[in-house]
Amino acid sequence: MSIKLSVPDLSDLKPTWSPDGTSVTFGLPLLPDSTYTARLNSDHNIGFHTPAGIPLWPRQLDFQTGP
Repeated sequence: MSIKLSVPDLSDLKPTWSPDGTSVTFGLPLLPDSTYTARLNSDHNIGFHTPAGIPLWPRQLDFQTGP
């Protein structure tokens, strides 16, 4: 059996930051009844950090959309 995964092109994704810089929003199209995983930072890629440069520890967010 073969499983084909579709990964959207996120190269043009432009996150929106809250005025105080503590929250970020990504406008992604999500499918109903689907499970997703998002990763923030990794051991090799530290993109999220405080204004003082302190990195966010790598985080994995798993979630599922409703019907």
